Amino acid sequence: MEEEYFKHLEKLDLDFNQHKANFYFGRLPLIKQFCARAKEKDLQTAWELFNEEKYKESEILFTKVFNYSDSYAALNGVVQNKIKREDFNSAIKLLESEKSNFQKSSYYYNIEYLLAFLYAKTKNINSATAYYDSLITQNVSEFYTNSSVVYMTIAQQDTSLIYKFLSEDDSRRLIVKKLLSKNDDHIFQYYVDRYILNNINSLDNSELKSEMLEIENLIKSFKPNSDLYFLIAKCFYINLEFEKAIKFGNLSLMKSRIEKRTIVSKFVDKLNWMKNNFENLNSYEF
Repeated sequence: MEEEYFKHLEKLDLDFNQHKANFYFGRLPLIKQFCARAKEKDLQTAWELFNEEKYKESEILFTKVFNYSDSYAALNGVVQNKIKREDFNSAIKLLESEKSNFQKSSYYYNIEYLLAFLYAKTKNINSATAYYDSLITQNVSEFYTNSSVVYMTIAQQDTSLIYKFLSEDDSRRLIVKKLLSKNDDHIFQYYVDRYILNNINSLDNSELKSEMLEIENLIKSFKPNSDLYFLIAKCFYINLEFEKAIKFGNLSLMKSRIEKRTIVSKFVDKLNWMKNNFENLNSYEF
């Protein structure tokens, strides 16, 4: 059975990505973690202190946990406290000193992402873009790749704009929206995922229709990848526009990579079923 499975894997047209393998599988099993119960209890207390804005006490406890467990969760807790206190240089120094200890683990990429953010906050744009470039090259997940493309594009376009983007929440959406003219799949995915899908419940019907019409018109000028088509299909599905959801779902399926084809195919099947049965579903009383 094992031999047959490896033969099956060899037949698949998959791109091997060591970084992606580290990202999804580079975690210690529970039985190899040091003092797992004590660590989780201390981490919970430390986050409670953090949420109460007792950042000094929280950082002391996170540091204690990290010293006895080498836990990334504890290291991240220390860094988040330093960020809240705007002690960015200290956070950078800590992460740079510990980074090598997390190589070949799933946490390494979040360390790079944090370092890019911290270097940008300290106006060291060269170091920030170097880390964003590394994350783009490694391509471990859509989140890291899309976010890094957006941040690096902003930083390279206007260094003062990246400071505004990182500091002013209200300005972010408009800044990213202006980047859509670059016809970059990653920027579109970031915008659709973060500002439409994640906020879909807060957008009224007219706002959502306006956003989606604008996206439809903008993507006519280039050929989007499967992932962007899939996100657009999800937006129309959530808004119960099944015809358009199926249209973009099928476009996603036509371009999908082998590792995602089953997911997209099942999604399109669900859309077709819901379109054909929507009237019957509406007639039920719950």
